[in-house]
Amino acid sequence: MKLISFLVPAYNSEAYLDRCLLSLVGFGEDVEIIVVDDGSKDSTGEIADRYALEHSNVQVIHQENGGHGAGINAGLKVATGLYFKVIDSDDWVDQESCAKLLELIKSFLKEEKVPDLILTEFVFECLADNTQYTMQYRKYFPMGRHFTWNEMKAMGPSKVLMMHALVYKRSILKECELNLPHHRFYEDNLYVYQPLFYVKSLYYFPVPLYRYLVGRGGQSVEKHTMAKRYMMQLDNMRELVKSYQYKQLKSLDKKHYKQMCHLLSNYSFLTLFFISQDYVKQKWKDYKAYVKEFKEFDKKLYHKIFYRTSFLITSILIPPLRRFAERVGYSIYYKMTHWG
Repeated sequence: MKLISFLVPAYNSEAYLDRCLLSLVGFGEDVEIIVVDDGSKDSTGEIADRYALEHSNVQVIHQENGGHGAGINAGLKVATGLYFKVIDSDDWVDQESCAKLLELIKSFLKEEKVPDLILTEFVFECLADNTQYTMQYRKYFPMGRHFTWNEMKAMGPSKVLMMHALVYKRSILKECELNLPHHRFYEDNLYVYQPLFYVKSLYYFPVPLYRYLVGRGGQSVEKHTMAKRYMMQLDNMRELVKSYQYKQLKSLDKKHYKQMCHLLSNYSFLTLFFISQDYVKQKWKDYKAYVKEFKEFDKKLYHKIFYRTSFLITSILIPPLRRFAERVGYSIYYKMTHWG
């Protein structure tokens, strides 16, 4: 059995793909590495094919361009590992941490106690000034043991689970029938939120597994890029809020329910940042249309997110102050993580 399926969605990644794959191929038959060449116009496909010829644990899928989500969908269809982990082609894994993670998974199998989700730490690797910032969750989750949602502590407004920290059991992704949108950015919000509903058992392994390269020109998290792609985030939010109704979320254990609402609240704050980067009337018109749809779809969930979470702070501000608060709040986080 493969312990982990590492999925590498790759588009025009010739400058980075070698580093990514070199960090993965040395773990032999314990892992499988699936590279999805998403219609690349450069030598990405050839690089991936070379690794597949040289390493029996690498396979390559060549497909027409469909975006990051389409790449994940394609990889998930053929994956066979017990766990599933997405590694973006310009990022890489810390090899020492990965070796420890594989040994941990082997211990789970011996104990016959395999958690639905393994949480790890990850490191923002700033290209501009060669600095690092480690995202940790040590204040919120028990470390080095199995636990359930009711044992976690509430997260502050600025802390949120991100895709880079998650190693899902593959069966969880299958159970939620994960199917990410094509040709849309920021779909990682869906990847985090939708499967998390099905997670019952967790394990927090505090090692810096994932290395996330930031500060590279053209990244989707650049402020001006986010401002231009605001409709993609609104479309993601429409899917997020329709994933589970309020009554479904309330059926979860109390702290599991709170974590799901915490995520929706943070994504709502993020969405306002997309809108607030510049004052364009059409953006606010589109945002108000989304809010109206949300309220009509599930009034209870709408009231929970807008008026009974930290998102209330921005909900009650007049528009100029709301725009200012959004820009300042996100800019602080942006600077801290060296995204730009």
